[in-house]
Amino acid sequence: MKDVLYLLPSLQEKGETGVLCLLTATTGSTPRKAGARMLVIAGGGTHGTVGGGRLEYLVTNDARSLTAGSRPHTRRYNLAEEPGMQSDGTAEVYFEVFTGGPLLYIFGGGHIGRSLAGLAPALGFRTQVIDPRPEIANGWDVDQGILLQTPFEEAVDIPCYGPDTYLLITSPSHETDELLLVNLLPREFAYLGMVAGRQKVAEITRHAIKNHGLNPGLLEKADMPAGIRFAAETPGEIALSILARMIHVKNNAKNEAPDLNP
Repeated sequence: MKDVLYLLPSLQEKGETGVLCLLTATTGSTPRKAGARMLVIAGGGTHGTVGGGRLEYLVTNDARSLTAGSRPHTRRYNLAEEPGMQSDGTAEVYFEVFTGGPLLYIFGGGHIGRSLAGLAPALGFRTQVIDPRPEIANGWDVDQGILLQTPFEEAVDIPCYGPDTYLLITSPSHETDELLLVNLLPREFAYLGMVAGRQKVAEITRHAIKNHGLNPGLLEKADMPAGIRFAAETPGEIALSILARMIHVKNNAKNEAPDLNP
């Protein structure tokens, strides 16, 4: 049987999520000893074993309860307390979640959106660009991610929202920016940014609160204007500043709430 560690690269290439379960320590009588490992695939399937029976059942269930944002940790199982177990020992299992990388949805495939879509995959982001305009589709490069030609008002139901989801609003108009902001802010995400100058941000947020009843407290979740503050001028430079912000958020997510405006 191929070691489960060799399965991790293909898992990530497919964009799937799995949990590595490693038996790190045992005492007394246990089905397997330290070093046994199992990979639990989100949505079904396992590879390897940590001993079978009741212990494996418990470990598998605990692994399936984890999400992409869960921190690595160790759990201790007292087998003597488990019904049906023929063991009187204890087992410690290390859990670590492996994913296919964070999901990035870019609402708008103009100059900045296209530049960001070209940069992000090299840094591990699985990227989709959403834009209904026919001129955007002309000459679209597959290396810039998947392009979905869907109306913006319908596109808010497309993303897989969660702690590993990154969202950028860079649509062609104030109206669609406002529409997207109102519909995306209440969702669960790791990062939401909007490409806009400070005057535009103030105008859109004022209208969103007045016209759509947007909770002002939700605005603290958004990075507006999007990106790390430096003298960026070209679309590529602006895209780089946004990508830097997303990396900052991603690398701090497991430790502390990131400061969007350091």
